[in-house]
Amino acid sequence: MEDYKLLIQEGKYEEALKLLLSREGHYLEKTQCLYEMGKYEENILFFEGIVDLIEEDYNEIFGYYILSLKEVHAYDKALDAINEELSMPYIQEPYYSTLNMLYESILQEKKAYLIENNLSTISLNNEQVKEVLTSDSDFELAFQVIQQLDSMNIRSIINEIEVFLQNKNVSNILKSFVLEMLISQQISESVILVKNDLEYEFTPIANEMVLQNHAYLVTSELLNDHLAKQPSFLEMASEVLDTIAYIIYPETIEEGEEKMYAAAIEYYVYTLNYEDLADDFETYYDCDVASIEKFESYISQLLTSEKELSDVTH
Repeated sequence: MEDYKLLIQEGKYEEALKLLLSREGHYLEKTQCLYEMGKYEENILFFEGIVDLIEEDYNEIFGYYILSLKEVHAYDKALDAINEELSMPYIQEPYYSTLNMLYESILQEKKAYLIENNLSTISLNNEQVKEVLTSDSDFELAFQVIQQLDSMNIRSIINEIEVFLQNKNVSNILKSFVLEMLISQQISESVILVKNDLEYEFTPIANEMVLQNHAYLVTSELLNDHLAKQPSFLEMASEVLDTIAYIIYPETIEEGEEKMYAAAIEYYVYTLNYEDLADDFETYYDCDVASIEKFESYISQLLTSEKELSDVTH
């Protein structure tokens, strides 16, 4: 095994990169080292400088480019790049599915980032907000309105919010964003919502935020520990976990289900990338692959259904 490959395996990315910089090509290994070292801006410039020279491993190199854009919050640039890639003829699996999942995860992260940093780009009055909440609005417009709810007196539009929460054509993730807004304003009045054809009575003040659930945190820790040496897979698995948590809320991962969820999500990520499972997969998760395959199909269906809902109003 060449020296730089051994250094990469051992996580000594800086040393590996020093060796690689004296050699022509090796673009995949170079971009991997830059990404793992946290040199995201340099990685972006590196890709843009060598993109026309890449003759092999293009898909993997492009993936590191997109992940680097995401790390510096260049979401629009990343989404545009993926859209351009998806417009190319004859994209084969699993690359096509990977690009679509990457697009959705970046879109969701962009939305969360805008909410967290109060970067809403529109301002509607109460009547306009009510109109958006009570109709099958464009996904982006509905998202912008949800951002605005945090600065409004939600109690004055609770009836319209309930219409939104019961609309079967609305993204389940957007509904969870609204529920978190209700929690943040300590609303004590119960609301009725519909998700995945199930009806729930939800009392905001009696519930916790989506990602505060203890079993979710345990599941996240399991993935962090097992995928620590595969940061790109860990990134994907963490995004899937967060997405699932928002889709199923107000249901949550229950105590005792953590290993099942973590294993199914890791299985999903490996399968999507056509990679073999780690040798210690069954031992670490104390499970058999057959059982995990069944639960992974449930995870996959949730993600597919959510994408269809988002596409309806996107």
